[in-house]
Amino acid sequence: MLPDGVLESDGSGNGSVQQGGRRRENPRQEEHASVPASIHLPAFGVVRDWITSYQIDGHAVGGTADLTRDQRFHAWLETGVKIEGRRVLELGSLEAAHTAMLCRAKARQVVGVEGRAENFVKCCIVKNVLSLDRATFVFDDIANVTPAVYGRFDVALASGVLYHLADPLRVIRQLFELAPVVMIWTHIATEHYPRGRTATLMDGDRPFRGKWYREPKSLLAGLDRKSFWPYLADLRRMFADAGFRRVDELAVDENHSQGAAWLGTVWAAENGPHDAA
Repeated sequence: MLPDGVLESDGSGNGSVQQGGRRRENPRQEEHASVPASIHLPAFGVVRDWITSYQIDGHAVGGTADLTRDQRFHAWLETGVKIEGRRVLELGSLEAAHTAMLCRAKARQVVGVEGRAENFVKCCIVKNVLSLDRATFVFDDIANVTPAVYGRFDVALASGVLYHLADPLRVIRQLFELAPVVMIWTHIATEHYPRGRTATLMDGDRPFRGKWYREPKSLLAGLDRKSFWPYLADLRRMFADAGFRRVDELAVDENHSQGAAWLGTVWAAENGPHDAA
């Protein structure tokens, strides 16, 4: 059960909204299930500046990036991550592209947490149109996502999230408590980017080196005014410090157009999927 003040929408179009654990149901939800997806298309005009492109009954809607076929997703699965039948946490759902992929992979439940109101609305629109019945979206700051509030998950996804945080280590530690395996893509600092001098993020008496990045005014930006990008070695130390015993490092892209990027899967158990199953 979510606490009072946290708004949860299952976005299914059946009028079901839960706030503080109280749920109201639309008695005509069975009739709504037969409505064709195309009837929802005007909803894409409710909010502006879409990034993800969707094809709905032959109509191109949304933005221009086809994120629903993200190859990073398949790379994560190749490390042994199992989605089918699992409860999955998705931090920073943006426009529900990865949510759709998780649902196609037959996740038992996907809980997507999105902290920007415009993006939360977009996620609910996509859920309605694509009938992502196993997905639930929550309007909340990911810093508030803890096992005490959200329960535990089988798998977590944090793609494009950590580099938007002023304290990424805090959320990495939360992820360790939330799920035994986490799929991650994030930017990291290098000598050349972000601009500026090397900075230090202190965790007690433990220093982590990186650079500060000022978040722009954008729907893609984080909720913090500035974020901390650790260097590669320091990101690896953060995983170990949080308790993750195995790191499958899939790629380090130093030539990414928006800054060096890291792709991988981290496991709470040393033997990965065997111990974490």
